[in-house]
Amino acid sequence: MDSNTAPTSPTGTSAEDAALAAVLIKNGVLTADQVEEARRFAEDHRREFKQAVLEMNLISPERLNQLAFERLRALAEAPDAVPAPAPAAVDGQGKGQGEAAGTAILTLPDRNQIQRDVRKELQEQSQVVPVPALVGQILERAIDCRATDIHFDSLDNGMRIRYRIDGQLQDILFIDSATAAAALSRLKVMSNLNIVERRHSQDGRITIVYNGKPRDLRVATFPTIYGEKIVIRIHEVLTDVVGFTHLGMSKSQAETMDRLITQPYGAVLVAGPVGAGKTSTLYNCLERINSPLRNVMTIEDPIEHRMPGVNQTQVGSGVGEMTFSEGLRALLRQDPDIVMIGEIRDEETARIGIRAALTGVLVFSTLHGSDAPSTISNLYNFGIPGYQLSSSLLAIVSQRLVRKICPQCRVAYAPDEKLLLSLELDPEEHESTRLYRGTGCPACFNTGYIGRTGVFEIMMIGEELRDLIFQQIPRDVLRRVAVDLGMRTLKQSAVDKILEGVTTVEEVYRVVSF
Repeated sequence: MDSNTAPTSPTGTSAEDAALAAVLIKNGVLTADQVEEARRFAEDHRREFKQAVLEMNLISPERLNQLAFERLRALAEAPDAVPAPAPAAVDGQGKGQGEAAGTAILTLPDRNQIQRDVRKELQEQSQVVPVPALVGQILERAIDCRATDIHFDSLDNGMRIRYRIDGQLQDILFIDSATAAAALSRLKVMSNLNIVERRHSQDGRITIVYNGKPRDLRVATFPTIYGEKIVIRIHEVLTDVVGFTHLGMSKSQAETMDRLITQPYGAVLVAGPVGAGKTSTLYNCLERINSPLRNVMTIEDPIEHRMPGVNQTQVGSGVGEMTFSEGLRALLRQDPDIVMIGEIRDEETARIGIRAALTGVLVFSTLHGSDAPSTISNLYNFGIPGYQLSSSLLAIVSQRLVRKICPQCRVAYAPDEKLLLSLELDPEEHESTRLYRGTGCPACFNTGYIGRTGVFEIMMIGEELRDLIFQQIPRDVLRRVAVDLGMRTLKQSAVDKILEGVTTVEEVYRVVSF
């Protein structure tokens, strides 16, 4: 048999196995002969096809997972090459909107005989895509691809499904209108939402266990002109306490945080834009100090991780719902030792939180700020006097998330003098320095990046800074003094990541202001 020719579907394989074999051949991972050999191995040893290719060392588990979204496309494809439109999707001329969905699917790489057999098998099982299986595959493949969010975007002719991987949205799949409606209903049922409510947004949760690890999925619907949009935020339920270095902090920064979280009272604030990982840092702090000897309480909107032993409360802004400030006032009557405020959003919440830190409570919270010194200015703008801030603040942590270079396609290069100067590095001292970038490969979806890590700036509030904060000195002076006292700025920490080969110059320019 010609190894470059796709075989017919191996007998005895399931639809999913056949789809997997097709993807392996299409991507040049295996030849048709190797697929047939693996099929025989699976039959002889009573193994699944996927398990057989792994045991034969034909592919690594990581590479197999990287191809998972291709299997998803194969499973989601309608039984016919051009799916028949739903009756409601036919216009006055009898032209179905589903035609556009068929065109979108056919723009993918040519399907071989194995995938045609998959369509035939699905057609024999039912005349529609099995929606529960499809939804399950979408969720599982998102976890395999390290996605943090899944976007279900309703369009005029169907639905686009995208994953946010390492902070970037990527198109994954297109499904026709009929399947989209069923998928939305399935997700609403799974998250205990009202399936007939389409004019107002709703929030729900799904808890699943995948590969032995629990995942908490936060589901949010939103009405659009073409139908509902659903975004699912994926959270891995915290089961182990990880060190601060795991988040991306340097050894000295991690030691500083370890000292901070053991203080009896005061305020530790984490600043940064949306999506910078602020809440993850706070959860890490709480997990490390949570103890039966302490009354740990949180007030959040929404609760992103559920932590055993921690009294968590969710607030909202709807009619009749408890607000941050109302909830915080009630919470402080519960004799707390440690309080985590999800976000300081207004003057009243800021005042109550700072007052709690002054009265013997260890307070953690987040707020928006470009860096640590500017966060002090934001608190001034909330009307908090300098004398209260100087007495209550322990530290301000500012952070960003940068993508990490893919280890599979990582290559070194010699930076020129102009680049080194832009990073505030001495060209003579770094004459032999090599920086790194990713060229793009299947492992990283041709982006050059896999995973993300934090870049941190920790401003400890010592006596010198307390005096300046008491006087409400401008942030530029605070920054200069903090640096003189040993603070590593966001920019300096980011350059450290570049020199260590963790991330690229381009990524740092994208995330950190220079």
